[in-house]
Amino acid sequence: MNTWIALRKLVDSLELTTDYHELDSISQQVLDWIYLRVQTQKPLFVQEIILRSGAASPATLHKCIAILTQRGLLEVSIDPTDGRRRQVRTSAACNDMMRRLGKNASDWINSLAKLSPGGINKR
Repeated sequence: MNTWIALRKLVDSLELTTDYHELDSISQQVLDWIYLRVQTQKPLFVQEIILRSGAASPATLHKCIAILTQRGLLEVSIDPTDGRRRQVRTSAACNDMMRRLGKNASDWINSLAKLSPGGINKR
């Protein structure tokens, strides 16, 4: 089987353990970017997502943020220091989903390493 197809099937099977697969590809990309960004710096504002994520047009990003908020994956609030700006945070549900996806991927990688006699990096 083609390696890419096999990898895609694996990713699809890992995603099926969460609601991640129900998101469209742009929403997945936006959520991934926000999740990584929120892990390293806070606060995150909608304007920064639009300017720096590079995921889509401003209108599409606003739509994605609305969808992800409705699904309970993001929390959006008014910035207490500037009422014109909106802060974005990942929700507990999002953090749990990303943790499960990461654990599933790690488990798969560890199982590959056990199958390979010289370890995963040996050929």
